[in-house]
Amino acid sequence: MFKKIKNLFVLIIVLTYLLFEELIWDKIVVKIYNLIAKLKLYESFLDYIRLSANRYVVLIFFILPFIIGEILGIISAILIAKIHIFLAISVYALKIPIIVLAFSILKSGKEKLDSFIWFVVIYSFIERAVVKVKNSNIYIRLKERAVVIKEYIHRARNRLLDI
Repeated sequence: MFKKIKNLFVLIIVLTYLLFEELIWDKIVVKIYNLIAKLKLYESFLDYIRLSANRYVVLIFFILPFIIGEILGIISAILIAKIHIFLAISVYALKIPIIVLAFSILKSGKEKLDSFIWFVVIYSFIERAVVKVKNSNIYIRLKERAVVIKEYIHRARNRLLDI
């Protein structure tokens, strides 16, 4: 019984991670990041984070959008549970540019953030958890299945465009 519950829990985590990685991160967040990264003001801000800001300023600039983004994610999940799908998608859409900002600050200010021991511990824990998920059998099988489905959709779309 415990093993079935554990497997169900792992399945939910893996499906959520795959959904986030495949649909949201790869298709939306990366495109938004590439678009925003071209803005001169944004480049200047990240240069400030990387070159001039002290570690506490970097921490505040990282933590605030990260927490706001996570709160929006929780609100979105609650709205999905209440079957308010359109509203949940709208709230989640608000989260994306905020998380892009947080991850940009993380990327630019990582060295300064790593000066906080607790940050290194939490970041390492999250990295290990992601590796564990990606190395799980269920993730590998679902990822393979997703590739097959994407190839099928791509072929079907091409056939429709040829008509």
